[in-house]
Amino acid sequence: MIKFFRKIRQRLLTENKFSKYLIYAIGEIILVVIGILIALNINNWNENRKAQKNELKILNQLNTDLKENYIEIKAIKNELLFANKATEELLSFLNSNNDELDSIPLKIQQIDKNPIFNNANTTYKNIENNNQVIISEDSLRIHITLIYEEDFSNIHRRENIFNTNFFPLFKQQLRENFRISSRVSENYGKVYDNYLPINLSQLKQNDIFINTLSEIYTFRKVRLKFINQSIDNLEKLIQDIDNEIKK
Repeated sequence: MIKFFRKIRQRLLTENKFSKYLIYAIGEIILVVIGILIALNINNWNENRKAQKNELKILNQLNTDLKENYIEIKAIKNELLFANKATEELLSFLNSNNDELDSIPLKIQQIDKNPIFNNANTTYKNIENNNQVIISEDSLRIHITLIYEEDFSNIHRRENIFNTNFFPLFKQQLRENFRISSRVSENYGKVYDNYLPINLSQLKQNDIFINTLSEIYTFRKVRLKFINQSIDNLEKLIQDIDNEIKK
């Protein structure tokens, strides 16, 4: 093809047809430019296709992580609800004339639960650390960032506050006011602690223990309030990503 165009130029120059040569040269330049533009468009199309394929892969991975987080946060919510229900029942028992000890060990076991959010965030960290990974939808990208940087960070922050300021005091009160014995389950898979008051009448008058129970109950209610908000936000984000994947 190049030889063909070269022969045409040489013939026009040999025949001294300069005006025709000039028109031909301009036409040839236009053809070259058009060829370059077509090549660039094809290249851009290929790059966009690769980017879309990569984005789809990232969104699927991210949704897998978020669904794991959703299941874990729901489980944490249930444990906190059980713990607070047991706390209510124990506070009511301590304020009553009931001296039956049978129900106390189970209540203490439930109150003693302290679930920790592990946060599946491998894909999000990959997005953060790789400039080539792009979420094209602005609102979706912002929502993803808010879930990890605000919702999940706040879950961790309130866990840390609970573990620093509230839970150690509760554990100390258990050591001071209860006999603690342990037993292993039948399949040896888990150790169960059995808590019985050293002196029930003194325990009912122990303001420090009662106040400690009230404080962890109140702070767990705060955690539950924000966990419920995070669950709502997470459900919406998962649905938005599902919709984006289906496009």
